[in-house]
Parts: sequence; C-alpha cells; structure tokens
Amino acid sequence: MRTALLVLPVLLVAFPTALADETNLAGGSLITHFVPEIAYSTEPPPCGDWCCAYEGHEITDPSQENVRIDGPGGAVWYVLAAWSESKEWCGVEFGFGAFDPSIFTFDDFGPCFPVDGLELPTGGWPGPNEGTAMTVVGGNSWTGNWVPVYYFGGYAYSEVGQIPIDVDPQGPFIGFANCLNPPGIFPVAENTPTEFYRGAMGINTEGIRAVPSTLPLAVCCIDGSCLIRTQAECDDLGGVWFPEWISCDPNPCDPEAVCCYGPTQTQCVVVPESQCSALPSGVWHPEWTSCDPNPCQFTPARGMSWGGIKTLYR
Repeated sequence: MRTALLVLPVLLVAFPTALADETNLAGGSLITHFVPEIAYSTEPPPCGDWCCAYEGHEITDPSQENVRIDGPGGAVWYVLAAWSESKEWCGVEFGFGAFDPSIFTFDDFGPCFPVDGLELPTGGWPGPNEGTAMTVVGGNSWTGNWVPVYYFGGYAYSEVGQIPIDVDPQGPFIGFANCLNPPGIFPVAENTPTEFYRGAMGINTEGIRAVPSTLPLAVCCIDGSCLIRTQAECDDLGGVWFPEWISCDPNPCDPEAVCCYGPTQTQCVVVPESQCSALPSGVWHPEWTSCDPNPCQFTPARGMSWGGIKTLYR
C-alpha cells in the first residue's frame, strides 16, 4: 500500500472483511461541522482542549450539520467521522483540496484522539492541498458514530469560499483503518453530482453537507481500474461489482501474476495483466505468482501440456 497511514506502525496492509459489522468502515463520510456556541480564543477552553469542548454539542444527523461560518470573527469547527451505524476504528487520513487561504487563518488545530495517538501531517498542513494521517496507540480506538476526529480554531475573514475535505497527498488517500490485525483500509468515496461523502466548510457561503452512505459500498472493476461504488453506481458505469471486496489497495481488479515475454517468451516478470499485454509477446499466467524459479524457461516435455507445467508451479 501507498497511503501515509502505512507510515504509522499500527497500519500495515489492506484486508477484506465482511460487510455490516463495526469493523467494516465502508460507506463512511468525513463531515465538516461548525459549533457557534463554542467561542474561540487563543487560550484553551477550561476542559483542556477544543476536542473536549465539543462535548455537549454532539450531532447525530445530516440535518444538524452546520457547514457555514459567517465572518469576520473567530470560530472553532470540526471534522467528524460518520457512518449509518456505530463503528470502531484506529486510523484516519484526509486532507484539504484547493482553497483560498485568505478566507480563514488557522491559529490552532489538532487531532481528537480517544486517548493517545500519532499524527503525520504534511509540511504545510492545514493549507490548500495538504493533509494529515492519524493512528491511535496503546490499544485504544475511536468508537461510535458522528465522532470528531479533528478540530480547527482560527479567524474567518469577509472573503467568500469553501475549505473542502479531500485526499491526503501523502497517499494520496482519504479514509479509515479498522483495528484488525492486519487492519482493513477503507477509502471515503468521491463526491458525485447527487451524493456527497466528503464535506466542505463554507466561509460566508454554504459549504458541502456530506452524509454517510446508506447503501453498501464495495469494489467496482472497470477494465482493470478499481473504484469504490454502490452497486447501482457501478452498473451505471458499466463495471462489475464485487461486494466481497472493500478496498482498492492493492488493486483487486488488476492483480499481479507471472508474465512470460520476449522473442521466445522465456523472460519472466510479475506484473498486472494490463502491463503484461504491453510487453513484447507478453503472455499472462494468473496461476503463477513467482519468477523464482522462472516458470517461463521450462519447455513442456513431449506429451506434456503447458497445463501440466503450470500445475508444478502453483
């Protein structure tokens, strides 16, 4: 995997898991929410930080989202993790898309860990096209639903614009990791014209009100490309939907296997089928997964088919 979550020690590899349980984080959203009742100042609140200041202001429904801050003035707002049911998770990764940095000054910001955790931000975080990855430590985890995972405190100016939730460029990735060993990695789906899973905070304008998916999200394979979509969305795109797969990293739609190529097809490389077809005389062998020993160098004995050779190297 290539996400920044993997830099943190608890997050290792993608792992498919069954749908409809607290460890299956598919269908999750990252939601922006402004709490006007929390007055921002340069001093921390009496409880100790802006994460605990959220207590007593919880929301549990998309209709309660406040995605607009009217400036000029100070403000505290949050990024919430939300699903259609309660979940447990140990990692979060997201970033911001492009926005005008003059609309909001970030004076204070940080993760809302359940107890302890580690954060890996990019150098310019929380600026435009920057991101951060977080993981818990010490055996604790985030639990529940509509839970704050990050806070931002600062000053909203009179300019108009949105601060959109997007991928962390370190991956690039946006999504969650559960607490299994190895952990499952679950991306937050891209926004569509009618469905919004990644929120945006609006400054002097409406932001984007994101909602968790109420339909199962899973892998949609389209000509070797992998997307996370609902079955209906996958059908509309002409893809094949695989409800048993919930991650595109590694890409299950274009798995790696042995490719025999060259003038005599005796050179061996382990690549996806799409790359094998681009090699000279490339023939892909999904039943072989290793070039050590090189199965392409063996010539079938008289009366033995290639199928028999293949069996030896499964």
